[in-house]
Amino acid sequence: VTPVAIIIRFLLEMDINLKNEPDKNESVERLVSELVKSFKAREMYPAGHPARGRFLGKLLQSVETFLEQYGNLELGVRREGIQIEEEFLKTNDGAHLFLAEECFARQVHAIRLLRGFSGQDLDALFSLLAEDPEQVRAQGGASVYTSSRATGSLTVTEVDYSGILERRKETST
Repeated sequence: VTPVAIIIRFLLEMDINLKNEPDKNESVERLVSELVKSFKAREMYPAGHPARGRFLGKLLQSVETFLEQYGNLELGVRREGIQIEEEFLKTNDGAHLFLAEECFARQVHAIRLLRGFSGQDLDALFSLLAEDPEQVRAQGGASVYTSSRATGSLTVTEVDYSGILERRKETST
């Protein structure tokens, strides 16, 4: 076996391995769907229920794997769906739209999952999504709400739409 044949075989195997790996957007789409399923399981099953634990454990493992493979994740939130790197997720299925609507109602503009994301961070995110939007605002907004509950591996950026609405009222009068 010649060195050229070894290099060619290596390159071919590498190309096959790359084709078998999902791209980042597909991984994000699956992760968002899994996040929504886990949130719904958390809301449906009582603490300590095995199904709840399975969903949450699987999600945490998926997040950890994603962060190891791709690094930190920032999800943009728009009323129309979830974005990654300024592009809407391709599927924007019911799970993606559900997450977008829940975040939008709480004035969340972006969600960042950082390496070291833990069960406590996940609980902070899910608590935010489960809380009444008015209560979130009364407690200082989404970023204050999550920062007081998370470990620092979850950050939430919010947009205060009240200023925009006030300006619209002023220009229409």
